[in-house]
Amino acid sequence: MPPFETSNMVAKVKRLIRSKTARAMLKWAHYRFKLTLRHKRGNN
Repeated sequence: MPPFETSNMVAKVKRLIRSKTARAMLKWAHYRFKLTLRHKRGNN
């Protein structure tokens, strides 16, 4: 799975998304989701 660098996407400098979207992205659990995928496919 390719890296999904949320912190770089929501950085205020040169941001192309609205602050409401940026806040929502920070609340999502991308790391936890990635761990769940790894666990389900068997590569811990």
